[in-house]
Amino acid sequence: MTIVTNANREALLPPTEDLETVPPEGVKIIYSLEGTGHKSPELVFRTLSNPLSLSRNQELLICYGQDWVDHSEYNNTGQTCVDVFAWYI
Repeated sequence: MTIVTNANREALLPPTEDLETVPPEGVKIIYSLEGTGHKSPELVFRTLSNPLSLSRNQELLICYGQDWVDHSEYNNTGQTCVDVFAWYI
């Protein structure tokens, strides 16, 4: 449920069209990445359906899906640290 957004909290990675709905809540916050699972040490977004346009110094946010949509956060605690690397051609 890791979502990369722009400063307006609009999903960039994965693209919105790749998000699936979580029943019974009906919110789109999950997705599948081939070769990864909930305990994978890294997420690699390799194949994008559309090119992702970014600007120099553009702010990106790393969100947990439930926090991103402000849903079912009551049982989430703790902190998370991430290292972000991008290779973009």
